[in-house]
This record gives sequence, structure tokens and C-alpha cells, in this order.
Amino acid sequence: MGTESLWSVGLGASFAAVCWLLAIPIPTVAQGDFPVTEADITAMTLNHYFTADKTSHEADFSWSFTKDGFALKKGKASIPSDLAAKLLPEGASANEIEGKWALKNGMLVLTQIKAGKREGRKEVGLSVYKTAPIVVRIGYDSPQYVFAVKR
Repeated sequence: MGTESLWSVGLGASFAAVCWLLAIPIPTVAQGDFPVTEADITAMTLNHYFTADKTSHEADFSWSFTKDGFALKKGKASIPSDLAAKLLPEGASANEIEGKWALKNGMLVLTQIKAGKREGRKEVGLSVYKTAPIVVRIGYDSPQYVFAVKR
């Protein structure tokens, strides 16, 4: 085997090794590992959100959190129908929705949900995570609600 043949075999083996390394799946976290805490939840202010059709909207309704409660209120716009559908019985809408919240196993769990005197769903679990130290998102895909954490 000549020098040229050895060089081409070595190059081929190197190329194969690089391709193999690039094919290994590596788990990634959005932009860091920032666990969501109870203090984050109570310090959140709705910044913007994405509806099911992936359209971005400025915060045109309010979603606030206290030590153990939450409140959604109509603002310039109604509470988004996809969010109301997760919290209320089928076909129901409301100008205000409130209830209790807790963090459980990396989920934001909403309970005791009410719209006025009407009972909402018994329990709703929503994904909650940070993409930066002061950015909390509820929902992995659309709809998704993006909050700023203010301290």
C-alpha cells in the first residue's frame, strides 16, 4: 500500500469518526439550568404570550400570582380561549378566573379553580420552566405564556 492509499484510508476513518460523534444525541437545556421556585411564581409579571396558532401577543389580559393564589382577568382583550378551556368546563368563558396554585414535580398545578360562582376543573397541571434567570414560561409549545420575574 502506497503513501497516498494510507493517507486516504486515514482521512476516511477520520471522517467516519467525526460523523459518528456528530450523530450522538446530547441533551440540552434551553439556555441553562434555572429551577423555578415559589418566589419566582409570586414575582412573575406576564410579558407576552403565544396562542395555539403561534401568533405572538403583548400582555393584553392579566395573570397574577400571590403566595398561594392566582387570578386571571380580562384586560384590553379577553382571557385567551385556549387558556380558559384548560381551566373551565367545556365551552365556558369568563372575565375573571381564580384559584390556588402549587409547584409539584416541576409542574405548576392549579386547583380550586373558579369563575365567579362556577366551579372550574378540579386540577390542571401546566409545564413551567425558565429560559433565563428572570424569564419563566408556562407551556412548552403553543399556547405559551412568558413572564418576567421582578424582584
